[in-house]
Amino acid sequence: MRIEKEIRLAEADIADLMDRYNVASKEGLHDAIRSKKIPSHPAREDYIVWKDNEKYIKDLKARLGGDAAVFSA
Repeated sequence: MRIEKEIRLAEADIADLMDRYNVASKEGLHDAIRSKKIPSHPAREDYIVWKDNEKYIKDLKARLGGDAAVFSA
């Protein structure tokens, strides 16, 4: 249960960034920063947070899948 909650929280953080910068992906945010459509501060830090959250979600899902394999054995 705890892993699912952590995934939901990280996904919510990403959704907040999508809304804040009106972008559909971290690449869209990066492009907006590079083209100076949005100020680089704090957007650059938020881009890093977005990347970190995606990695965190991927790691959590891998752990969740590993836990499921342990339970089914």
